Amino acid sequence: MNKVFVTGIGFVSSIGNSKSQVAASLSGLVHGFEPFPEAFGDCRPISLYGSVKDFNTHFQDQEDWIYPNKYRIPRMQLKTMSPNVLYSYFAVRDAVEDAGLDLETISDLRTGLYTASAGSPFIQHYQLGQMNKRGVMRASPFGVVASTVGTITFNLGAYFKIQGATCGMA
Repeated sequence: MNKVFVTGIGFVSSIGNSKSQVAASLSGLVHGFEPFPEAFGDCRPISLYGSVKDFNTHFQDQEDWIYPNKYRIPRMQLKTMSPNVLYSYFAVRDAVEDAGLDLETISDLRTGLYTASAGSPFIQHYQLGQMNKRGVMRASPFGVVASTVGTITFNLGAYFKIQGATCGMA
């Protein structure tokens, strides 16, 4: 059996976006839940949710999203992302940095990428609405890439130039 070594970790979560924030939340027994915002409408029976701090991806256009300036994301790359890809991107960047590696080092045949995501119903709903309103020929070609089950794998595999095995699961 092959051994796996975890050399770096990265977080984007409702209890913190760094090792120190998550450790402080866990040791202080601090949860990341808050009341569900009224601005999102009536979503009974949901009354609490765990929001990701320092991010605002509630806008349908990715260029309007607010996220930490730690890593700038090129406009064309951002257009293929859904919120879960954005969070994953920051977590992977932090994990690579935490491991003391660089992007060239992980672009290697021995580096793989395994992700799990149900895609983005938020982006898919928006893109389908745009297609119905404006017609198929006016729909964004990035809408499919940003909303499908494999969106994290597609985006991160391409950005980090992963050459090893990749797999996206729902």
